[in-house]
Amino acid sequence: MQPIEVRLIPYKRLSGYENMAIDEYLIYLHERTGTPMLRVYGWSRPAISLGRYQRADCLDLEACRRDRIDVVRRITGGGAIFHDDELTYSFVCSDALVGIRDLPIRQSFEKLNSFIIDLYRGFGLRAHFAKDMDKRIGRGPDKSAAFCFSGRQEYDILVNARKMGGNAQRRTRGILFQHGSIPLTITIDSIRKYFRTPIESGEFTSLNHALGRKADYPELALRLADSFKAMMNAELSIDDMGPRDTDAICSIVEKKYIRDRWNLDAGTEDNEITRTKAAQ
Repeated sequence: MQPIEVRLIPYKRLSGYENMAIDEYLIYLHERTGTPMLRVYGWSRPAISLGRYQRADCLDLEACRRDRIDVVRRITGGGAIFHDDELTYSFVCSDALVGIRDLPIRQSFEKLNSFIIDLYRGFGLRAHFAKDMDKRIGRGPDKSAAFCFSGRQEYDILVNARKMGGNAQRRTRGILFQHGSIPLTITIDSIRKYFRTPIESGEFTSLNHALGRKADYPELALRLADSFKAMMNAELSIDDMGPRDTDAICSIVEKKYIRDRWNLDAGTEDNEITRTKAAQ
């Protein structure tokens, strides 16, 4: 089968507001160009992303403001993630291109998360979907939590029987968008400062903890790209954002992602800002 041609947007560390605005912008950029895109990125300062319909009262917002922790709402569902020492990816393409158009979102994760499983196994780690591990021990995997890593769904990825990172998805107008986090380290005491709900550390892990050594960002980004190419049958071409893209993204940040109405009010409807700017 002919490989998929995918545009690779190279690694940058940006604020939570910028990162979430770019992820949304990729959907409309794909709608205009039809080009599948993979983006790999980091965080210039700690941030918490809330799930699309998650209430903000799970957080101590005063503590977040005091410590300059960005609180931003994602366009995907699930629980909140504390982003700090992590590598994050996002991927956009047509749902038909990767053969998931007729699959429920949960089942599509089995195909779309295969490159993350391959990434972890390439490090020599025991990585499995929660559904496969939980069958062996007779445990039902479904468990929701305000803090994403404390939750457990059947297609979450477990490393050494603990959840590693999180992945979330959105589909709109025949377009698939997915992003996910790979934590290199997790400082549980810092996270507990910002959540009003209890967080138990025994349910999740980080890459450095699982490896027993420090992984660096260039190594991890390269391995992620290699696993993506192998598991998704893709050819990657590096192509950064241009001035037109940057202008549109800055406008989206200012009109949406730095505003409390979007970030703190669960259920706020999507507006047309992104789509309008992408079409200009």
